[in-house]
Parts: sequence; C-alpha cells; structure tokens
Amino acid sequence: MAIQIEYNYGGYTLPTAYLKATIGRADVDTTVVVYQVWPTQADRDANRTAVDSGAHVLPTDLNAEVNPIAYAYDLLKTLPEYAAAIDV
Repeated sequence: MAIQIEYNYGGYTLPTAYLKATIGRADVDTTVVVYQVWPTQADRDANRTAVDSGAHVLPTDLNAEVNPIAYAYDLLKTLPEYAAAIDV
C-alpha cells in the first residue's frame, strides 16, 4: 500500500512521487505517521534511496476495525499537501 502524489522537494516537482507511510507511534491522543518519498514507484521497486522522509503528528481517531497501515495513509490525506494523493 502506498500513495502517489505530486510532491515538491528541493526546488523540483515530482509529478508521480511514490510515498510509503508507517505508524511510528500511536497513543490515545496522537499518531505519528513516518513517511518516505521516491520520485516514482519504479525507483522504490529498484530499491533506490528515498529522496525525502519525515513524520507528521496527527490526532488519533482509530477503532479496532481499521487497518492500521491504511489508517496511516488516511491520516496523511487529511493534510493539505496530500489532499490530491491517490492510492496505488
């Protein structure tokens, strides 16, 4: 599971950037989503080094029926910079 998005990094626009996310930490109040970005899915599949990475701290809103990996992506897509992301 991943998302594809137009991503700006280092003065460049990556029109089909491939973003992988995981939950770094979660508690009742906050969830930390850790992410890595490659220029394309082909770059990720070829095990190239990610061009960017980071983390976002977001409010937790989780129930037991939610897939935690899908939840990480859903949280990212609530942020303006990921609003246009599509699941790939």
